Amino acid sequence: MLLGAARELTANPDFAGRLVFLFQPAEEHGQGARAMIANRVLERFGIDEIYGIHNWPRLAVGHFATRVGPLMASEDNAEIRIKGKGAHAASPQRSKDPIVTGSHIVLALQTIVSRRMDPLEQAVVSVTEFITDGQVNVLPEHVVLRGDTRSYLPSVQKLIEHEMRAQATGPGTALGSEVDVDYRHVFASTVNHEAETGHACTAAHRALGADAVTPNFPPVMGSEDFGLFLEHRPGNFSYLGNGTDGPHCNEPLHNAAYDFNDTGITPGVAY
Repeated sequence: MLLGAARELTANPDFAGRLVFLFQPAEEHGQGARAMIANRVLERFGIDEIYGIHNWPRLAVGHFATRVGPLMASEDNAEIRIKGKGAHAASPQRSKDPIVTGSHIVLALQTIVSRRMDPLEQAVVSVTEFITDGQVNVLPEHVVLRGDTRSYLPSVQKLIEHEMRAQATGPGTALGSEVDVDYRHVFASTVNHEAETGHACTAAHRALGADAVTPNFPPVMGSEDFGLFLEHRPGNFSYLGNGTDGPHCNEPLHNAAYDFNDTGITPGVAY
């Protein structure tokens, strides 16, 4: 899409303004925007506004969707390391079982959203890995829990981090295990600016037709590296439909069967 737009504009040079095409690497791990900003790409090329787009399943080909405000969530990652005391499985009284401590922590973390957050706010706290160095007949010495959290507001991010540290250290103290929490901010929330979202919708109306534009698309809990750019410059991030009835274009993002629908390239270039 970006190459096609660059080709069309260079073939028709009566364009009023200055346009910079950013081919951003390393989006999936949240490092591309960070590296480009550190390299002062916004300053070196005099970028005043910034726009991005992503193909989207379950949305008709050529249909454009966006919203003012939060469109995608922040992503934070956590690693909780628990050190207990290992023992033979037949002598649990001689251990300080980190599996029990870890299990208490997993359950406690579920109360962050349900009992610590304002129910009108939105967030997800998920424990995704539970790793031990035990064996079938050996209670382990160490447990590592890893997890992923999503939210839209910096205040909610701060609350989740604070509560995660508290919820993890409490069971550790009670059950005699040492607990260490490493909490990392990976993706900023993708928060669209009002004026620039208006510009994006106007461009989509002209290129795709008014019936092909959804200006108040519901926010999603996925994360996008582009959000960091929007903390440094006003702009907009939008979705372009990948299709609703193809053999694989309607599969969820990151599903192994997902297939980018090439017929979406032309409307993407037009936008």
